This record gives sequence, C-alpha cells and structure tokens, in this order.
Amino acid sequence: MDLRKATELVIQDTLENHQGGIAFEDLENMSAKERKELAVKLVNSDEFLERLTATLEDVINEYFEEFGEEYDIYG
Repeated sequence: MDLRKATELVIQDTLENHQGGIAFEDLENMSAKERKELAVKLVNSDEFLERLTATLEDVINEYFEEFGEEYDIYG
C-alpha cells in the first residue's frame, strides 16, 4: 500500500468517527461516499500532505521533548 492510500484510509476513519474537529465540512449529514470522496481529494493534494506531515512532525517532536528521556532521546 502506498502512503497516499494509507493516509486516505486514516482520514476516512477519522471522518467516520467525527474526530479531528473539521469544522468546514458538515460531517453529520455527509454520506460515507461523500466522506470517501473528501478523503481522496485531501490525499491528492500535495499541500494537504505537506501540512499534515509538518503537523505530525511537530506532535512527535513535542512528545519526545516531554518524554524523550524514556527513550534516551533529547537526554
């Protein structure tokens, strides 16, 4: 499975569970097909993937700054 397909599956799961606080889409009234189309549209956007990657890097770095000594990182 390629990275875009894997990311699409994660986004679909997030949308189905109404997580992530995505306020610009009406998730309550969105069908499963519409959620899948939104996920596909997002992962086909290089800008979205770049922003997602940057955000994930920030979250991981913050985690290791707080708990890095447990993994002998940032010690």
